[in-house]
Amino acid sequence: MNQISSKKGLAEKWAAGCCGGCAGAAIIGGLMPNTGTEASIGTVIGGAVVLGIMGGGTGYLIGMLIDKWNPVYSGGPMALLHKMDFKLGPDTKGGFHFGLSYNF
Repeated sequence: MNQISSKKGLAEKWAAGCCGGCAGAAIIGGLMPNTGTEASIGTVIGGAVVLGIMGGGTGYLIGMLIDKWNPVYSGGPMALLHKMDFKLGPDTKGGFHFGLSYNF
């Protein structure tokens, strides 16, 4: 196994944001006074539900399209060795200095 990747999970966040935004816009638009016929509360709620579902679906698709794969594990026989940083050099006292660090 060379690599394991996962997505960040942006689809759910976009779906929730677009659903709430569209439903809120429908409620605000339905409750604003206008010169035409007034909408009943049932019509405003129904429109908010329909637009919320449509906005949530659209947001989910947008989130899926822009979500990128992030490597969780990069394997291979030398994967751990490549993440190690070895340093060997002269010390200030005339000896040698050995350093070892791991890069995440």
